Amino acid sequence: MYSLQKNKTITIIGLLGIVTGIVVIIGWLFNLPGFETIYPHYVSMRFNTALCFILLGATLIITQVESNKYNKLIFLVLSITLSIFGALSLSQDIFHFNSGIDQLFVTDRLAIVEKYPFPGRMATNVSFCFALCGLALLGFSIKSRLVNILSQYFLHLVTAISSVAIIGYLYGLSLFYKLTFESSMAVHTAVLFFFMSIIATLLHPSLGITNLFTGQLVGNKMARRLFVLIVLMVLIFGTLEVQSERHKILSTETGVSLLAVCFLFVSLLLIWYTANYLNRIDLKRYEAEEEIKVMNEELEERVEERSSELLNLLDKYRESESTLRAAFEFSAIGMALVSLEGKWLKVNKRLCEMLGYSEQELLSMSFMDITYPDDLENSIKAKEESIASERESARVEKRYLCKNGKIVWASVNMATVKDNNGRPQYLVNQVEDITERKKINARFRAIVESDFVAIKLNDIDGNIIYRSPSMQAINGWTDEEMNRNYFELTHPEDLERLKKVHEVVLLNPGKSINITYRILHKNGNYIWIESMLCNKLSDPDLGAIITVTRDVTERLKAEKSLQKSEANLKTIMDTTDTAYALLDKKLRVFAYNPMAAKFIKSQYNHILSKGDQLIEYFPKERLPQFIKSADEVLKGSNVSYEINYPQPDGTEFWFYTKLFPITNEKQEIFGLMMSLSDITERKKAEESLKAAYDLIQDHIGSIKDMAWKQSHLIRSPVANLKALAALLNEDPADSKILQFINLELGRLDSVIIDMAEDASNHDL
Repeated sequence: MYSLQKNKTITIIGLLGIVTGIVVIIGWLFNLPGFETIYPHYVSMRFNTALCFILLGATLIITQVESNKYNKLIFLVLSITLSIFGALSLSQDIFHFNSGIDQLFVTDRLAIVEKYPFPGRMATNVSFCFALCGLALLGFSIKSRLVNILSQYFLHLVTAISSVAIIGYLYGLSLFYKLTFESSMAVHTAVLFFFMSIIATLLHPSLGITNLFTGQLVGNKMARRLFVLIVLMVLIFGTLEVQSERHKILSTETGVSLLAVCFLFVSLLLIWYTANYLNRIDLKRYEAEEEIKVMNEELEERVEERSSELLNLLDKYRESESTLRAAFEFSAIGMALVSLEGKWLKVNKRLCEMLGYSEQELLSMSFMDITYPDDLENSIKAKEESIASERESARVEKRYLCKNGKIVWASVNMATVKDNNGRPQYLVNQVEDITERKKINARFRAIVESDFVAIKLNDIDGNIIYRSPSMQAINGWTDEEMNRNYFELTHPEDLERLKKVHEVVLLNPGKSINITYRILHKNGNYIWIESMLCNKLSDPDLGAIITVTRDVTERLKAEKSLQKSEANLKTIMDTTDTAYALLDKKLRVFAYNPMAAKFIKSQYNHILSKGDQLIEYFPKERLPQFIKSADEVLKGSNVSYEINYPQPDGTEFWFYTKLFPITNEKQEIFGLMMSLSDITERKKAEESLKAAYDLIQDHIGSIKDMAWKQSHLIRSPVANLKALAALLNEDPADSKILQFINLELGRLDSVIIDMAEDASNHDL
């Protein structure tokens, strides 16, 4: 795909080839004869022919897309495949063998009908044309003009073969489209070859015969006009002559004679048309020459006028030369003449003062000698650009090393002076000291480009004139997207308030007002910003209002969250049944909740307030243990314990006490928190549970006694009863046995009564 031309027509014809191939393939696959030939009496297009047209069309389309390594690979694969198909099919006819590709995809069912000896095989001239097309496209991918020319003529040969076939179909001469008695080129195959080969030559329009018809010279235009008309004339008259002879309208002699007369008459018209066309071109050339002559005469008159003007200018130049010399010597900025190699040729007084060198010292050096090393490359590059540039000047900011060791920032404008032949002679350097400006710019840039705040300038209508780079980090909009009125980005609910502040600042020069409002972020969300609007610009071109802005969205969210957390915490502290008190390292109270005040009042008869010293009213007997626990907490430990408080009525209140340290953001301990939870009910429940446990143990003992009686006292009479019952079964009339049974039943009844009494004595 080496330097191939882009042309929409190539894509269209390529698509035509693909569509035609697909239609024919569908006809073969689904047995649709009308899809294989454009007319029943004409030769049909073979399956392999249709497939090759798809490959050829796809290859042409690939040449029109953006070139990359994948497209190049696809182009080569398609071209090689097309060449192999054509060459392999052609070699079958030449060397008389069957490679198996003719009916590789489908079976040729039309071979018997058309009496075709080689089913599915492309015609010899068709396979030859495909081989030429594939080789031509491959040749276009090679960077060789000779190969490209040869490839172009391959395509011309395909055009010629297809043209002859088309003429054969028009004039009914089978010899023109049939190279052998067995195979013929189908009419739609010939038409596709004709158009696709011509379009393929447009990939290299400057080569071969295509150059004759695509050039823009007079001969090319004439060739395009004449060739199209001649082709039409030959086709029309030839067809008329053949048809008249075929239908016996005219005899052969009359038809040929009439054809010759028509050719002569139309040729005369073509010559007349071409002559008029060339005459018009010649007339335009003659008129252009006359205009040039007139322009030359006018130019000579202008030259004489310019010569007199130049003489006058020369006198004025001589007068101003002394003025320019004085301006050079006493200029407020440094001036120097520098050779093309960089040596100082002439310097003025201001440059010597700026650098601290005398005139002789500078003239003995080059500008590279005193240029700061890091700026040397850019300085040399600017000099070379000034010499080579058509503008003949270049500007660079650089640093010079002064004689006293200091560094001076300078803005150097380099202009190249050339001779009459346009050859550079020397450089004129204008050197301006910008050291202070650089310092100011650095300070201003550090402020403006700060990530913490953004700065913008607005006119009186709110249009943004300038904004610092950090503004994009705040609202996401680029400089191009921010070329608008900043009121457009303001939240509708905040717009009126912002406009009022804007008006107040405009009417009060020197006044500054802070305002917090919402603006639209690029992501579609509104963010909160805090802005200070100032009216301190006296130059309208700079702007009317300076606005210093910072994003406070997260801060406001944090404040809101903190307020909500504080409110929730206060609600919890005020409503909880646990007493909380915060003490500093000296055990002074600095915060507490209502439950803590209630506890102190009930247990110590003291009204709690901030600043109270806890040890002043803490029970003396418990104070050492509390101080010990507090010391452990202030060292970073958590301490918890249970403590009871006897009440005047003889009862006890129990509390679960927990102490833990309080730290700041630096994880430094500055106090402790004490919490007391009333666990009196829990303690009472524990005591009740213990009493119930003891009672259960007593019942377990009685149950054990009862179980012993069941296993010993009851088992004895029951065993006796079982034995007596067995004897009674043997002799039911024995009264003595019956007496014993009654005795044992009495014993059993006594045991059961005793067990019932025991159970009632141990009832829970």
